[in-house]
This record gives sequence, C-alpha cells and structure tokens, in this order.
Amino acid sequence: MDNTIKYFYLRLCGEYAPNIESLLEMMYSQVLEEKPGAEEVCSYLLRALITLILQIPKENFVLSKSEESVLVNDIKFHIDEHYQEDITLNFLSQRFHISSYYLVHVFKKSTGFSPIQYMIRRRIGEAQSLLINTNDSITKIAGMVGYDNTSYFTKLFSKTVGMSPNKYRQLWIKN
Repeated sequence: MDNTIKYFYLRLCGEYAPNIESLLEMMYSQVLEEKPGAEEVCSYLLRALITLILQIPKENFVLSKSEESVLVNDIKFHIDEHYQEDITLNFLSQRFHISSYYLVHVFKKSTGFSPIQYMIRRRIGEAQSLLINTNDSITKIAGMVGYDNTSYFTKLFSKTVGMSPNKYRQLWIKN
C-alpha cells in the first residue's frame, strides 16, 4: 500500500489516527524483527486495533473538502496513467476502497463528469493528438488508446468531437 493511501485512511480516523498508527507500527515492528512471541503480540494488538476502530463514530467517515479534492486528484491521476487499460467503476471503487456510488458522487461534483466519462474524454483527447501527429491507422490509434473495437471507437469519437476520426484528421491536414 503506498503512503498516499495509508495516510488517507489515517486522516479518516480523525483523533484516533495517532493511536491506530501506533498500533500498526508496533505490529509491523514485531513481524519485521521476528521477535519471539511476535504472533501472540500481534494477535493482541490486532484485537486492540479492531476495538479502537469500532469506537470511531461513523460520522468521521465523511471526507472534508480538501480530502475529497485529494481523492478526486488521485482518481484522475490513476485514470490518466492507465487510460489505455480496461478501467471499470468497480475496479476504481476497490482501488480506492470506497463505494462506487460515493466515488461517482464526489468525482462528478468536482469535475462535472463521471469517472468513466472522464476516461472516455481522456482517451479521445489522446486519439486526437495521435490523429494529428502520426500517420497511424484509425484501428491502430483505437487500440493505442484502449479500444479493441474500431467501430465503437469511431462512434465514441464522433459523439465526443462531432466528426469521425478520418474527417478530424483531414480537417487538420488541410489547415
């Protein structure tokens, strides 16, 4: 787990965060140093951790505006880095450990687009750049931006840009 995600969860715990972090560090230390009785110590520490987590009021799990902003930026960064891959809403909600409903709500409130709409726009934007700057075929460009089906890519491109990929390329060549 990367540090961004680790600290994101600790921030969600509010005033409980230092105690939770301390328990986790003690468990990590026991395992890392392979101390005698480490398994038993970790078992007790885990019980303490679970008990502490159960004491956290549920209202602490609402993100502040700045935490929402960090979350949305992390989701956007992930989509920007992996837009060619098959990204689903379910995958994103698992990746960021939040419900898909909440993920869409926060993302759309911040960007005006659902995460999937954002990914489509990211892919089409990259395709526009490739159409202008390369001589690659439409089929190859579709594959490069994450679409296996060229006709589906052409349909999405036309809907988003207002013209087919071929027409878009020709328009840019003329100008």
